[in-house]
Formats: sequence, structure tokens, C-alpha cells
Amino acid sequence: MLEQLEQEIEQLQETVNDPAFFAKPVDETQPILDSLSAKEQELDVAFERWEELEAMQQES
Repeated sequence: MLEQLEQEIEQLQETVNDPAFFAKPVDETQPILDSLSAKEQELDVAFERWEELEAMQQES
């Protein structure tokens, strides 16, 4: 799951980093930026959960 999210974020970042990206209309760019932000937040939550599980496993 983490790897898939990282790949999706990487693809979206490549799209956003394209010099022509911000020349497009906002109604085309905003959904991509929103998706990137949502996936980054999702990844942060997933990493936090993974760290919690790792800590619990080490305590056992």
C-alpha cells in the first residue's frame, strides 16, 4: 500500500513539475493538485500507522 501511494504521488509530482502544467486552465490543474495533496496526506497517515505497528511489535 505504501509503495503504491508513493508511486501515485511520484506520477502526480511529475505531472505538476511539467513546465506546461500551470499554463493549463485551473479547472484542469486543480483536481490534480487536490489529488496530490490528498495522496500525500494519506501517505502520512499510513506511515504514522506503520510506525505505531512497528513500535507495538518491538514491545512484544
